[in-house]
Amino acid sequence: MASSSEFVAYLCDLLSPLGNVSARKMFGDYGIYVDGIFCALCCDDILYLKPLEKILEQYQRTLAPPYHGAKGWIVFDDPESDDALLPLFQAVLAELKKASSEKPSRRSGRVK
Repeated sequence: MASSSEFVAYLCDLLSPLGNVSARKMFGDYGIYVDGIFCALCCDDILYLKPLEKILEQYQRTLAPPYHGAKGWIVFDDPESDDALLPLFQAVLAELKKASSEKPSRRSGRVK
């Protein structure tokens, strides 16, 4: 069963305090982006947050695979009533932004 577009719109609204939230269809479900950074999945109307090791050390959370064969992601069965939703997303986004700023530019390695 794929995610409903209504649920995805609801998630984007719920996460809107974090920045510009968008969703893109991926393999029948959706990837969730905040300010252009891929950070979560919505599969079968369940929200899954990217499981970064540093974040998992700080927060004890349930992990579950978003699809068959996937590794565990942080799962939010009831995102609206989960008080850790926004703090967890903020922590993951901060780490993802930091990691992307530390990567060398694709152009920097080119030989002329």
